Amino acid sequence: MSLHGYPLFVKNSSGYFGGAELQISLIVKELIKDKRFKVSLITGDYGQPNVVKMGRLTIYKCFRKKFHRFIELPRAALVAKKISADVYVGRTASNLLWLMALFCRIFNKKLVYMVAHDWDCQKKFFNPLTRVNRQAFYRALKLADLIIAQTQKQKTMLKKNFGLESTLMRSLAQPPKAIKTSKKDVILWVGRADKWKRPLEFIKLARMLPQEKFVMICRKGLDAQLFSQTLRLARSQKNIEFIESVSFEKISQFFSQAKVFVNTSIAEGFPNTFLQSGLAKTPVLSLKVNPDGYSDRFSCGLTAKNDFKLMVKSAHQMLKNEKGLKLMGQNHYNYVAENHSLKNINIFKAAVVKCLKD
Repeated sequence: MSLHGYPLFVKNSSGYFGGAELQISLIVKELIKDKRFKVSLITGDYGQPNVVKMGRLTIYKCFRKKFHRFIELPRAALVAKKISADVYVGRTASNLLWLMALFCRIFNKKLVYMVAHDWDCQKKFFNPLTRVNRQAFYRALKLADLIIAQTQKQKTMLKKNFGLESTLMRSLAQPPKAIKTSKKDVILWVGRADKWKRPLEFIKLARMLPQEKFVMICRKGLDAQLFSQTLRLARSQKNIEFIESVSFEKISQFFSQAKVFVNTSIAEGFPNTFLQSGLAKTPVLSLKVNPDGYSDRFSCGLTAKNDFKLMVKSAHQMLKNEKGLKLMGQNHYNYVAENHSLKNINIFKAAVVKCLKD
């Protein structure tokens, strides 16, 4: 199930999707290459027919907007019942996961949950997704037949906080199709205008480096007021180019033009933007996020340990050393190629097959 995933199956769509949807789309596209698997996908209502066939993939339409749960939950269950799959896969904490857990128990199906964020593995945390009933999510998590973690940290937290075992499968990274060779001359930020993404910190960084060119690709998030503030401040900053939306097919060009990719989030899982940066040979400058310490261990960039002053200092350090930037960019590419290739789908396949046999 990937309610916001439909735009990833429509060429040049500017519709909203996040990292979880991107990973589901990559998994689906790899699974349909294997004739052992019959794959269906439940997505939201984007005006498409109720059932869409795309080669070996069948896409079923469900709801998209925030309906009342007495409408959305039964509708999701009806679509799931119609598909009658052996295994149901969910990613990201949502109210639907509890429904899917009950559905799978009642109809003797298997439930696979793929961790999307470190917050999924914690009991107490700052929760920006207030629409999600956390207690229901925790119960669903414990009912899952298979849990797949993105990082070793998530695997450890699941065991420590819930006593749950999980399978480690690093996120998939799909090399972009041939793109024009570009001069790396911008500092890039890509994300949504949500409080936990902290977009205003990127604007502050741009003020501290007036000689540099910044590009900010920022979608609307749950906080309309924050988006308006971000848009206003970014457009008033002369060295920032603000872009609200870019299709998945075109985003690679922006990463290829970036000499540094900046992440300002409070927490993440393993950001797809880190993988896209790696494929573009672009190092990362992160205010806090550093999954499994990979950036330090593989020299893929610098992390400021949630200290903005250190972030500014690190930016100066990176930008004054062109040779060092290229080396970190190459290291980042090597790391992604070796640890996040599409071959990781074999881990998913093996885990699901084992789950079905248990």
